[in-house]
Amino acid sequence: MAVGAGDLPSQLRIWAWELLKYADQLEEIPYEDQLMNRVCAAYHVKREQLLSPSRIQPLATARQVWMYLLRKETRLSYPAIGKLMQREHATVMSGVRKVERQMLEQPLFARMVETLRISEGRQQERAALAVERKRG
Repeated sequence: MAVGAGDLPSQLRIWAWELLKYADQLEEIPYEDQLMNRVCAAYHVKREQLLSPSRIQPLATARQVWMYLLRKETRLSYPAIGKLMQREHATVMSGVRKVERQMLEQPLFARMVETLRISEGRQQERAALAVERKRG
């Protein structure tokens, strides 16, 4: 289901709520999968669809946002992201640039992408909690 630009402010609240439902489970999931899950929830797509070769617009946008998040939130190289996503590194580079341009041109889109990011401090906090749980 595609989300129109006019629906974005209310949709941001819905996406945030969807993400909060899974917050307590995130420390047990690899970071790359956390980002994938966030994008899937935000765009209402399945993991299989995100990895599929389909080029339909809502799916392509979701995939490009995932590329952007992987590049900005992890230390993965373009070739590593391409391997993870079953794409060429040039495709990943193009997708990241497209999201960056769209973020500059559309502030609401930029806010939506930022809501999908997991801050480094929050990630470290979750990692510390996971270590504590294993000890206790």
